[in-house]
Amino acid sequence: MMTPEKIRGNQFEIWLEEFLKLQGYKNVLRDVEYHKDKNTFRQADISYNYIVSKNHLKLMIVEAKYSSNGYISYKLRAGEKEKSGQVIRRIDNLVDEVWERQNFIGADQSILVTNKKFENKVRTEAFKKGVKVLEGDDLQLLFKKFGYLGTIDESISKIDLRKHNLYKNVIYLDK
Repeated sequence: MMTPEKIRGNQFEIWLEEFLKLQGYKNVLRDVEYHKDKNTFRQADISYNYIVSKNHLKLMIVEAKYSSNGYISYKLRAGEKEKSGQVIRRIDNLVDEVWERQNFIGADQSILVTNKKFENKVRTEAFKKGVKVLEGDDLQLLFKKFGYLGTIDESISKIDLRKHNLYKNVIYLDK
């Protein structure tokens, strides 16, 4: 059973996936695991290709952070976790986590997206690492620019998860 936060997070990811497809982006996938081998992988909330020239596509990964009440924090859970029998030290902040994923996957760009706001430190550190940031006010402006009515939060809340595929997409990377 999904918690209300997990439901809203999934709705936000689906909303972003649909929004990107409607804007003409190619190969938009949600909940993607990029594997290097059986036990070594990273997850991206969304990945898609964007065109930089006639015969050249680049890969963007998106980390979607839905908030029902305020700012998205820079800090993540610290400490260690066990994954596939290995003890792994967690990355303790949002920007380094996304940047590490981008490098692991070999993506050309990464972006942090929220329906609200990120703490100032997220924006500052993201700029240093070349990670793009898109916050709720700017996302709402894009939504209206493309002719949509209402708010993004209203639009997100209307998404019926039963009508969408919630399975992971798995991509195997060359080693």
